[in-house]
Amino acid sequence: MLEVIVAVAAFILTTTAVSSTVEWLLNEVILSPRARQIPQKPVIDESLLRAKDREMIAQSQDIFREVLGENMIANVSGKTPQERIDTIPELVTKLADLYGLSGITLRLFQEKSSNYGSYNWSNGELALNVQYLMCNDPEAIREFYDTIVHELRHAVQIQMVRQPDFWGADLELRAKLAHNFNHYIRANRDPKGYMEQLVERDAFTFAYVTMEGVCKC
Repeated sequence: MLEVIVAVAAFILTTTAVSSTVEWLLNEVILSPRARQIPQKPVIDESLLRAKDREMIAQSQDIFREVLGENMIANVSGKTPQERIDTIPELVTKLADLYGLSGITLRLFQEKSSNYGSYNWSNGELALNVQYLMCNDPEAIREFYDTIVHELRHAVQIQMVRQPDFWGADLELRAKLAHNFNHYIRANRDPKGYMEQLVERDAFTFAYVTMEGVCKC
């Protein structure tokens, strides 16, 4: 079951999630937040997508349509701020269930910054900045939902490392992911290296292709 922490305006709920130690992940990795204005453009490399990924992308698009409708941007723009927030837990829950993820903790926050959100593998927290969902900028709304898929893709990557044959990942892929997480390049230190590393290329690509199928800006 999805645990939700909402920290929007004066409304705050708190909860705790515990994650087991992972043999292959030697360092505590809190992935760089998705930022709106990173100097380097995302690297979209569809050669990274396997048959299983394509299958999950198609099913993810079905979930977006189910929760947000066929014309997603227009539908969201027509909702009140509270109605927009109310759809987030349902969407995240359905996507996490589809991806076979458990222990995901959702934290919603609102701040005027370039930070769209992040995923912390050590406690399974998915943090999302609803500032970008509250506006009526179609690109910002798209990027908010893109961030959900992007960060859950990181959770899938972590689970591939933890669990043999998760999503059909072979030993070579699991080793490459583990090596990248243990040598993770943060965006504020090396924007180019951040964009080009495997776990980010893969997450940007998976989310981009998903959103291309459901979002018309």
